[in-house]
Amino acid sequence: MTLEGNNSALIIYIIFIVLALAASYFSGYKMIKMTGYFGSQVFLACVINLFLVACAVFGWFLGVWGSSEALFYGGLVLGGCLFIVSEAALITTMYLRRDQLQGTEERAEEG
Repeated sequence: MTLEGNNSALIIYIIFIVLALAASYFSGYKMIKMTGYFGSQVFLACVINLFLVACAVFGWFLGVWGSSEALFYGGLVLGGCLFIVSEAALITTMYLRRDQLQGTEERAEEG
């Protein structure tokens, strides 16, 4: 599988997946700060990331379907790999910043 060909579509595809990660992290961050619930908000952030990456893959399907079969399948594999990496990065980052997001560090210092 090769990704040679439509470079502009590939760059837009990758940028959209990275922006999906940023948007899902930001929404999870804000909602954990507002509600204090960690698990449910991380789950919702993961669902938001899944939805946005699915939209990117659908856009990839529409944009590249007629040009090259190898480019199409290569982009699908790339999208799947980027999705797995972005979900792992999202969950890991949220988990490592859990105390800061929930505000338990500030409460521990006061008490």
